[in-house]
Order: sequence, then structure tokens, then C-alpha cells
Amino acid sequence: MRKQLPFILVLVFVCFFVFYLKFPDLKGNFFSTFLSVSTFLFAIFTGFFISRQGKRYNAMRDAISDFDGEVSSIYRVADMLPKKKNDEIKGIIKKEYRKMGNDTHWEYSFLKKTSFMTDLMSVPSSMHKHNLDQVSITGIRRIAASLNEMQVIRKKIIVLGKERIPKVQWALIISLALIIIVLIASVNYHLIIFTTILKTLFSTIVVLVLLILYQFDQLVFYEDEIGKTTAEDVLEIINKKK
Repeated sequence: MRKQLPFILVLVFVCFFVFYLKFPDLKGNFFSTFLSVSTFLFAIFTGFFISRQGKRYNAMRDAISDFDGEVSSIYRVADMLPKKKNDEIKGIIKKEYRKMGNDTHWEYSFLKKTSFMTDLMSVPSSMHKHNLDQVSITGIRRIAASLNEMQVIRKKIIVLGKERIPKVQWALIISLALIIIVLIASVNYHLIIFTTILKTLFSTIVVLVLLILYQFDQLVFYEDEIGKTTAEDVLEIINKKK
């Protein structure tokens, strides 16, 4: 969506320019007062929701970083296990994160069907009957602790992912935006082209605010960064670049 955003904004700008150029001016103090109140309410509501969604986005980013950090820890601690189990754990992580490297969306390992966690848990579970030295036992304990933490983080990510803006609140914000876009025609000035450009810019900004709020709500704002940066770090560890 980020690649299409400039095209969308240009299209919106042109549409508003034509609309305000042809639309008759609305006159009267009533329209100006109503426009001021609508703009104030729109600013209050969108500011609140963007702030709230921004905090949600940051919490999601931090949770994904913690999850990938635990995976990196398991990958390194696996060296403490017997070679066969070591290779098994590293193979599971490699398989999952190489898939993730081809999928830019943050939700790959959390909302899509994957046996990643189950496969990882099965490895230490299958070793309880083996005669293990102290180093291997310590490694299993560390891996088990990381897996428990990953389960908690995963649940947190799922909850955050589903914490969207309710439809009623979307309806309120969009209604205020439409009122502003129509009532902005009440702004009058003798320079028609200059006034039309100002009206168009203002309305385009209103639409841009809605797009930013939508991107935060869908967690696609800076999608590559939230989904791939820490995953790429894990891949670098796997490829022995770190």
C-alpha cells in the first residue's frame, strides 16, 4: 500500500480540485461555525485514535522483537545439546525463518497455520529418556524457559493483532471527515484558483490522516520494518554472519 500511496494522494487531490472548482460557494456564519466544530472534533478523535494505535504498534513491534530474541537464544543454546538434537532444532528454525524471509507480513508465525512452536517443543520433550550430561541438561532447561516465554509473547501478539478500531468509531470519524470536506466549500476568497487549491490541500490532508489511521489499525504501517528486521537478524545468525 505504501507504494500506491503517492498515486492515491495525487488522484484525491485532482478529484477535490475539480470538486471545489465546480462546487458553488456556501455562504453564511452557520457553515463556518459548523466547519470549525467539525474540524475540532475530527482533530480530537483522530489524534486520540492515532495515539492509541501508535502505542499498539509499538507494543507489537517490541513483542515480535522479544519473540525473535528468544528464537536466537534457542538457536545458540542448541549447541549445548547432542549433535542430532542440535541439528534438529536448528533445522526447524532455519525452515521457519527462511519462509518468513519471503513473507513480509508481521503475522506469519502467529496467525497463519504453522507447526513451528509444536516442532520446537517436541525436541526437548523427546530427550527425557536419554542419558544426558550436565551441559545438555542445562541447555534443555534454557530452551524450555525460552519456549515458555515465546508462548506468552505469542498470545500477546495475537491479542494485539485483533485489537482494531470498532466499526462505530470508524463511522464517526469518516462522517466527520465527509462533513469537513463538504463544508470546506464555505471558505470564500476572491482569488478562485488560490482558494480552490487551499481547499483541495486541506481536504487531501484529511484523507491522508484517515489513511494513516487505517494503516496503523491494520498494522501495515512500516510493514517491512515490523515484520522483517528482527527476522533478518535471526537469519544472519543462522547464516553465521553474526
